[in-house]
Amino acid sequence: MTERELEKAVRKLLVWLGAWLYEWTYRTGADTTAKKGMPDIVGCYKSRFLAIELKSPNARRGLTIEQQAEIAAIQRAGGVAGEARSVEDVLALLADIDPTLAERVKLV
Repeated sequence: MTERELEKAVRKLLVWLGAWLYEWTYRTGADTTAKKGMPDIVGCYKSRFLAIELKSPNARRGLTIEQQAEIAAIQRAGGVAGEARSVEDVLALLADIDPTLAERVKLV
């Protein structure tokens, strides 16, 4: 699975769960002011700020220093943030907000 395919699956899941997601315009080249290290997915789920940095399951590289700093800052501010290489990783992140979610969501 590519990072783009993972992003599509994660966005679909989050919207299905009722999350609000911010749509980045930098992907189309319209916004050149995006903050370096900002996570791929940013939104709100059950009144909590949510930020997810996606990496392809086969990616050799991990988070950049800037990505690590942004995730840490979001967590310090009370948001839920982290790295995900699968939809299961996203469900694990969401467990901080909704502990029984993984039990209720069956992945195909």
